[in-house]
Amino acid sequence: MTTAKDIMHSGARWIPAHETLDRAAQLMREHNVGALPVSANGDSDRMVGIITDRDIVVGCVAKGHDPSKVTAGDLAQGTPRWIEAGADVNAVLEE
Repeated sequence: MTTAKDIMHSGARWIPAHETLDRAAQLMREHNVGALPVSANGDSDRMVGIITDRDIVVGCVAKGHDPSKVTAGDLAQGTPRWIEAGADVNAVLEE
């Protein structure tokens, strides 16, 4: 049986909700990723959403907003879902 742990990896880089979008873009470039989980302010273990490079471009820059003044929390989207590491991979797909 393949478990969630078998396909997971550690070391995902998070960004706090209070950080600006220009900082988010810098982190994405530094870590060669196109998205970052957004953590609750003051609680680095609680995910409140995710932000993508496209969110920054379409949701901020293309609307004429300054990415140094808009925060990751302002654009964080999604409803975080959790699953136990030992769960069968089929349960992951169902979530």
